[in-house]
Amino acid sequence: IFKKNQINILHTRGEKVNLYIVLVCLAKGLFRPGDYYMQYIKETNPKMIITFIDNSPLFWRLNKITNIKTIFIQNGVRAHFRDVFGNKKLVSKKNNYKVNLMFVFNSYCGKRYNSFIKGKYISIGSFKSNMIKVSKKNKKKEIAFISTFRPLDNSKIVSHDISWGYYNKNHIFFMEWVKRYCKKNKIRINIFGKNTSRKGKDIEENYYKNIFFDSDFTFVRLPLRGPTYKAHEPTYRALDKFKYVFTPDSTLGIENLSRNGRTGFIGNMPNKYPINTIKFGWNENFKSKGPFWTNQNKYSEFKRVFDFVINGSESKWKKVRKKFVPKVMPYDYENKIFKREIKKYMINL
Repeated sequence: IFKKNQINILHTRGEKVNLYIVLVCLAKGLFRPGDYYMQYIKETNPKMIITFIDNSPLFWRLNKITNIKTIFIQNGVRAHFRDVFGNKKLVSKKNNYKVNLMFVFNSYCGKRYNSFIKGKYISIGSFKSNMIKVSKKNKKKEIAFISTFRPLDNSKIVSHDISWGYYNKNHIFFMEWVKRYCKKNKIRINIFGKNTSRKGKDIEENYYKNIFFDSDFTFVRLPLRGPTYKAHEPTYRALDKFKYVFTPDSTLGIENLSRNGRTGFIGNMPNKYPINTIKFGWNENFKSKGPFWTNQNKYSEFKRVFDFVINGSESKWKKVRKKFVPKVMPYDYENKIFKREIKKYMINL
């Protein structure tokens, strides 16, 4: 979107370090990461600062600190569970945050951010998904299940008074049902793993192998989704191959729905705050169940959603997409809205 000579990239996770900035900081007796970031911004003197880390309170403060225009692009579904929306102190208007432009998944998330951040929000859907054209090739009539695998022990979840064991307690109940459903309907299931580390992938794959050991089953190890949209392309391409997609609550599942994919959401984790805030449609104030989703832990509900995703007519799916997709995540191929808005913004700088 930008020419290389128009931008500088401030790496904040140690991928690269600017030696000149490090030396300037050392000379000034500045040793904290935040000092390095601020010195980098001061030296490069940009007209605007853009990030994909939309849930960073540090970024929300930058406009006030630097007087430079700031822009964020939403990178994932936001909730109260293990995310900033659940921290009442952080999301208080008293903090006086300001972000000039907020490119968000949908207007509901934009309004939520606007409740404690001053600035203009624009709904664009998923920036990264928008960069990848939807494949129109014939899809496999198989199930792709997007895993949201979590730790299996009973350790406490950071900042929440619940354990991972409690969070996971309904998962095996659902997966055993999926196994029976696939066998009965003679349909193959492909599990798209969540974990990116080798150890994590091994643990996750073994978990699903123990469930589907006697089934027509494949575990798909997805590549790490890197910082460029090209690094995400294999993931979207792999998912585009399957006609039926299911997930508990993943951003990738919502992206698949927005990319015209048949997608079912089974949010059967315990209905307790803040876990329930990650269930499909929570931000958008949807009902606890709809044509292609349920938040109930019942066999009858699993079957209803699976049957609609697999057997629902195209005419019914057309109506469903028209009603719900714009509210959750519109699809804007090549990010035309983002480009138009950024161009207008740069003219006025």
